[in-house]
Amino acid sequence: MEAGWLDIQLYPLEPAVWMEQVNSTYRLIASLQGGKILPEAEHSTSLIPVDEGRILQVLKKPVENALRYTPKGGRKFGPMIGEKYTFW
Repeated sequence: MEAGWLDIQLYPLEPAVWMEQVNSTYRLIASLQGGKILPEAEHSTSLIPVDEGRILQVLKKPVENALRYTPKGGRKFGPMIGEKYTFW
């Protein structure tokens, strides 16, 4: 990255794939805290051009916050790509 520039690599990806990557990243952490991450989005044939690294950074933040701030036994829901996704 040069000063003042952001390098973005766009590739067509399916939204459900991003969500599964986020889910698998935090599944063990949630389990150790007595919670779980449940995807509710279905796979589709829709592909969206995104920078995979950037979109994962954006999608992981709300899951991290849910794991950090939801009390044990609590539930956290959040919208993700137009679908309901249970974080906790």
